[in-house]
Amino acid sequence: MDFEAFGQIQTNPILKIKQRTLIGSGIRFKFRQEKKLGWVNGISLMYESEKEIDTTNTVKDFRANLYLTIKMPIKENLKFYLISYYQFVPYIIDDYRTSFNATLDILITKKLSFYI
Repeated sequence: MDFEAFGQIQTNPILKIKQRTLIGSGIRFKFRQEKKLGWVNGISLMYESEKEIDTTNTVKDFRANLYLTIKMPIKENLKFYLISYYQFVPYIIDDYRTSFNATLDILITKKLSFYI
């Protein structure tokens, strides 16, 4: 089990998000770490401020964040990651967000990677 803290600023015109800012912390559980497969689960609490495109609305809330990360090494310099998030406002049952990311990590040198 590890402690983690994070912050993020993003935009997403497709979702009509002008700016989403968040800060949070939580715990991470490493369940399996092998050469062929690894996965990590995490739970955290974050504060979010979200400005919408085409309106003056700014939504501010606390959200719980649950995530699962699966790491699959393909070769020594090539790894594939799958990450899924479920973020919800604990006191508003129908206010939630889900997302899914897939990333290919190509290690160029020991300190330089290229992500797709």
